[in-house]
Amino acid sequence: MRRSKNAKTNKAKSNKKRLDGSATSNTTKDSFAAVTVDILTLNIFFDGTGNNLYNVKAGTKVNDNASYQNAFSNIARLDYNRRENQSNTLWVYMEGIGTARGVYDPTSKDKKSSGRGDAVKGMAFGAGYYGVTARVNVAFSEIEAEIQRQYQKQIQVTRLVINAFGFSREAVATRHFVNLAKKQPQRFKNLGINKPDAVQINFVGLYDTVSSFGGNFNDDEKDLMLNFAQFNSQVVKPKVFQIVALDEYRENFSITHIKSARDGKFGIEVGINGAHSDIGGGYHAQEFEEYDTEVNQQILRNWLIEKGFYKKFEERYIYVGKDSRRQLSHYHARRTVYRGIHKISLKMMRVALEYAIVGIKFNKTLEPEEAVTGKVQTEMGHFVAKVNQLCQKGWGVHPNIIPLSIKSTSNLPDLRYAHVHWSAKYIKSSVKDTGLKVRLDSNGKPYRRFFNG
Repeated sequence: MRRSKNAKTNKAKSNKKRLDGSATSNTTKDSFAAVTVDILTLNIFFDGTGNNLYNVKAGTKVNDNASYQNAFSNIARLDYNRRENQSNTLWVYMEGIGTARGVYDPTSKDKKSSGRGDAVKGMAFGAGYYGVTARVNVAFSEIEAEIQRQYQKQIQVTRLVINAFGFSREAVATRHFVNLAKKQPQRFKNLGINKPDAVQINFVGLYDTVSSFGGNFNDDEKDLMLNFAQFNSQVVKPKVFQIVALDEYRENFSITHIKSARDGKFGIEVGINGAHSDIGGGYHAQEFEEYDTEVNQQILRNWLIEKGFYKKFEERYIYVGKDSRRQLSHYHARRTVYRGIHKISLKMMRVALEYAIVGIKFNKTLEPEEAVTGKVQTEMGHFVAKVNQLCQKGWGVHPNIIPLSIKSTSNLPDLRYAHVHWSAKYIKSSVKDTGLKVRLDSNGKPYRRFFNG
């Protein structure tokens, strides 16, 4: 019997590849054709060096290495507080460089700590199995694995929209990742993507990009493609947002700015007071810090006291030798530092990303954990509204980095004393402290080296 034209049309419609169900194949019973997804959104998070969401959850009962002792970073909080079950949205978390990958737990349908120790080489140099390029290459594989877990079938994507986040050296990894994703779309060939136009970099959120890879602790822009110049020709440009730490002075923690994005009129970069991990998170509620300065470092010693990192009455004189040979070795001070600034920078990032990413949702029931109080709220609470104003004005009208000032600049030493960590070391005592020495200018004062990016 001859079938009508309408019957043919209806069959064609029933076999059409579509998102809400695969069409049954004509060749094999119960087999399925690939699903077509018009727009797939990927939110990918590269956690900071030595930070690992799963290891923090597991705690020191599993392993006493550093990544098990840390608190959650802001990258971990952004991923951890996400809202699940958002249609056609992937959430991929990449553990910090120097830490072992988590292992998938089919029972919880999530990952958990592997229990493995940290890699000193990865943390110190961003190289090796746990290093920058290795992490980025693994990220592409992890995306495929997450697609299989979520869809459990082959999918064909018309357009892939990427929102990427990173902290520290993993901000380097984030920048490297988005450049590769756009320049080498064949990395998504299993999604049916083979042209750059099918990949859209929508938002890049960065906490304090640290330029240090391998033995080179200087400018890695060329080695790792850290600038955003290739996006200048795009009709739809990404929105790039970076928060820079204004109180970071370690020798191997040079900052890589987002000048290429600012020049291209799609970048906003702000600086706020705090050390590297004050901005990106990872400190515990309170920590004890020690300061040592040599006898001939009077300028550094006075600078630390003037800026508020410790008070003169906390200083002790350390002597060596006995009797007539006894002489002053160095000055030593100790203070207690309380975290809190990371809560401001977390809220700043959320404002920027919620402005740039349509439909992204977070679990607001966890919000009380991030409540900001005390000096931090008084002096820095207005930063969140300031970022909102900058975003409203647009990403294309901010050619320079914007340092945000606390409410009363005269209170800055007190704010530092209570809440800004001093991350530099006095002596390179071991491999794990490589690169943590304070960087001093020709006058003996701390400064931070920068690269444009």
